[in-house]
Amino acid sequence: MWGLKVFKREIEPSGPDEWREKLRSGMAFENMATTDPMGDVSAGAPAIVAAVSVRDHWQDLSDDEKLWCVEQICSSVLATANTWNRMATVQRFEMSSDRACAWAMSVLITKNLPNKLQGRVKEAFVAALTHPVEEVSWYATWGASELWPNNRELACRSVYIIAMEARMIGSALAAENGKPYDARRQYEDIIAEVANRVRQLFLEGSALSEDAYDQLVIDDWHGVRAQNRILAILGKEPTEPLAGKAFARAAKALAQWWAQKNERSERGQRDYEAESSLARLIEQFAMRAPLDMAKATLQPFLQAVHNPPRELHDFIEGLLLVEDREPNTKQFWTIWTWFADRAKSASWLPHVDDRYSTGSEVINSLFLGTMWKEEVRHWRSLEGYAHHLHALFDELPPSSVLLDAYVRFLYHVGEQSLPEAFIRIAKKLISGDSRQFLGNSNTRFMLEVILQRYVYPKPLELKQKPELRDSVLSLLDLLVELGSSASFKMRDDFVTPVSS
Repeated sequence: MWGLKVFKREIEPSGPDEWREKLRSGMAFENMATTDPMGDVSAGAPAIVAAVSVRDHWQDLSDDEKLWCVEQICSSVLATANTWNRMATVQRFEMSSDRACAWAMSVLITKNLPNKLQGRVKEAFVAALTHPVEEVSWYATWGASELWPNNRELACRSVYIIAMEARMIGSALAAENGKPYDARRQYEDIIAEVANRVRQLFLEGSALSEDAYDQLVIDDWHGVRAQNRILAILGKEPTEPLAGKAFARAAKALAQWWAQKNERSERGQRDYEAESSLARLIEQFAMRAPLDMAKATLQPFLQAVHNPPRELHDFIEGLLLVEDREPNTKQFWTIWTWFADRAKSASWLPHVDDRYSTGSEVINSLFLGTMWKEEVRHWRSLEGYAHHLHALFDELPPSSVLLDAYVRFLYHVGEQSLPEAFIRIAKKLISGDSRQFLGNSNTRFMLEVILQRYVYPKPLELKQKPELRDSVLSLLDLLVELGSSASFKMRDDFVTPVSS
């Protein structure tokens, strides 16, 4: 567990020499026959400690320790590298040592090792990338994504290996589809043959080029999943030309899949897990890539604003979540502006309050509608940029969807936009059918709550500016007309003169 937690960076070693104590313990570890179902797990402990040692302490290892670590890591990966059982390939078990060791292969392959060890490492490296267990191959992919600073060529070759394998599997399966069912080759035999062929090409030093990616068909099951692994590698180097091409291609395909979601004859059964992962990868890339590359990638989604699929709301919200985790605030608001500009001219805007409107969720996402924690009142990425939301609210035609999205924003993270935002809300309500715009009971509730945050504790602040005072009174009057007892009490308190 120490090795797993340190590998996942969930804990830090308690002292500078703790890792060495664990390494010595691992080197002295003896596997013993046991009926304990967790025995196989504990047997992998030395290899996980070896992966941690190689990743974090390579320069501090002795030659003997390096040799031991290399053998442990390579043996762990290769032990299951030819297990072509379909049930085994889909297992999820991050405690298995081959996961951490598959990631560590990308560290080992960059080290200056004796020829004999280099051959062993290369064999395990390509075996990890083409591993039958999907989770192991993903760990190898995440490791390969860290190769860019030290070995760009090998990072690119990792992409080509993944693309070539998926393309060859797709071609082989297509060739079998024309045969009678009982004459077809077993699926496991096909993928095993392809993986071994790709491994051989890599070890022979055969040329692997961008053509391998260009020829990849990303509409079939293997192509979709290979594409995600490729993007996971390329996403760590967003200025790479191939990254721009690959992400633009993936975004175009994803937008088409969304549009065809009810036309399964066009594309067979959808892989929802792969589509969701692909969307998350594109979001992360767009938030890190040069702006021109990001805009080119996002074009299919920007065009989709005029006829938005449900998934577009999740995508825009995903950009917000990326910004929240790893802020790149100027980039986020630039991208936000691209989507907002499209929404301003969307054909669905005049009918956004209709029951089956396709644009209501887009409006909600543009006003930062997500699952904020209840106690959150401000979002740091709004500082210096909140005016974008106010301007969008002012420019869009009045509607109950718009009012609900704006009030929801103020209720959750727009605290610093109050109380001036009351003026905007009052003006918007006056410009149309205010009763209809406040028809949503949840909107009325949130408006009452944000009014209560000022009417009772800060009445003087509201009364100092005539426009603000009149706006607050107008909102309270309207809520009272709609039957709000809480607003009746607030209005009564608000109009009562403050005693000297």
